[in-house]
Amino acid sequence: MGQVGINTATPADGTALDINESDKGILIPKVALSANNSLTGISLSGTTLEEGVLVYNTQVVTGSNPLNKGFYYWNGTDQWIALGNDTDWSLNGNTIDTTNRLGSNNAFPLIVKTNNNDRFRFETNGTLTSLSNGTETSPSYSFTNSTNSGMYLATNNTDLIFTSNGDDFLSHRSFGSSSQVTFNPDGDPDMNLQIRGDSGVILNANPERENIQIGANSNPDYASLSLAHSDKGFLPNRINIADLSTFAPLVSDPLNGLIAYNSRTSSGTEGLYVWQERWNRIITSADKDYDWHVESTTNAATDITDNIYTNGSVGIGTTSIEDAASLELGATDKGLLINRVALTDASLAAPVTGVVKGTIVYNTNEDLTPSGYRNDVREGLYSWNGSRWIPQFREDRSARFGNAASRGKNLNNGTSQELELFAFNEWNDDNMLFSTTESDNQTRLTVNEDGRYRIVVAMAIFAPNTAGSANNFNLQLDAELRYFRPSDSSTGYPATPTANNIILNNNSAGNSSSVNITEVIELQAGDEVYIHTERAGNSGVIRMRPDAGSNFFTIEKIK
Repeated sequence: MGQVGINTATPADGTALDINESDKGILIPKVALSANNSLTGISLSGTTLEEGVLVYNTQVVTGSNPLNKGFYYWNGTDQWIALGNDTDWSLNGNTIDTTNRLGSNNAFPLIVKTNNNDRFRFETNGTLTSLSNGTETSPSYSFTNSTNSGMYLATNNTDLIFTSNGDDFLSHRSFGSSSQVTFNPDGDPDMNLQIRGDSGVILNANPERENIQIGANSNPDYASLSLAHSDKGFLPNRINIADLSTFAPLVSDPLNGLIAYNSRTSSGTEGLYVWQERWNRIITSADKDYDWHVESTTNAATDITDNIYTNGSVGIGTTSIEDAASLELGATDKGLLINRVALTDASLAAPVTGVVKGTIVYNTNEDLTPSGYRNDVREGLYSWNGSRWIPQFREDRSARFGNAASRGKNLNNGTSQELELFAFNEWNDDNMLFSTTESDNQTRLTVNEDGRYRIVVAMAIFAPNTAGSANNFNLQLDAELRYFRPSDSSTGYPATPTANNIILNNNSAGNSSSVNITEVIELQAGDEVYIHTERAGNSGVIRMRPDAGSNFFTIEKIK
């Protein structure tokens, strides 16, 4: 049989079967296929199926080898190929953009392959998935005109990175419940970060200068942060400081140098404050005439007991402070008033507490009762040397006394004599310290404070011209410094050398001599000082020089 015609006697040329019907169709065998690569469901006597066998699949198959209902033909080796219709996508494209599409009508992803390898998946939820992570120079999502620019996922599968011309410029990394966005994650090469608006640069980060400028891109190299606007200010965080001595309301103890604006006036004046182990207000030129305030108030202080400190030098009344000075006072019509205290004993720090070596005070009290004259205190400046208060003023009270005219007492009469040296005083700086008594038998000076004294005696003596007298030559007169202590009725001999004064007369060798004593001694209040003389040779007459004021007794308190 060459050709078969159904309802026609003349089959069309070139056909093996020609069915001539205008109201009937042809029914292809219906088969329930199991997979698009399986012959299960086809009755075979052997193991192969002829290429081109056509069936109508009646079963929907899911999985990795899916099938839909419809016409399929066998490709002769390993695949059932679905027959298309007008809605299938053509390799040359489709023209009805309102109805044509590339995709599926079932809940299966659309897979894009190259070289028989899966490259992208259009998931059923509408997402596009790349099946490779990509690299910095070959990102998984890129562009035809710049294949090394795009987006890829780092090998840790948690770092999404954007790259341009093979350089990473932005990354987002996940850390469990937190994440981080990093500009220029590699740090190589340097990248300038700039945020712009319609009006120009908002922020510019310069990697070479490692700084930020707001409002321009001319970052100066000397500043970590610079503000370029000429019509805007810098507004620091505004906080309510309740206590200047604590870092609250900050969440933790900050490093020194933190700046904030205090808007709570109950803790001090509103304004800028810097943290330096405590909150300290930043003073401006507008504050130059402000009083010190009592802490936590705005009241001018009358008694400030808080610490006032600075890390640099302080100038009062001057803006030019010498480099070597911690404190410089510039007024030319004022003085420095040191703290005034009432000391009672130079060996006691009280009333000053926590005293350290070098502390200076002005003592307003006089107390001469402590044991030991070195512990006496008088009004004036004192410095603490680590164990006692040292007066910063020289003890310079002194007195000079002299004889009256024509004293006729014979100093060589064989009995003890006291020189009449206190008839008048040339000067006496302190009548309460030095006082004198003079009588026929006693002529003495009383000191009324414990202390150390320097005493100088200068006296001229002579023998009257009585030539021929056997006892009027080789005269000797001893003189020494003594004191009487009424507190125990004792006499002191303060180791002064006896002055052995010789007067030679009859042999014409002279009839005059002198008594000179210089001594430093320690005396107690109430001691009576005098010069004692007695005969040491012949019994001739020896008198003081008769001229008034020619013999002197000088005493000076030196400590």
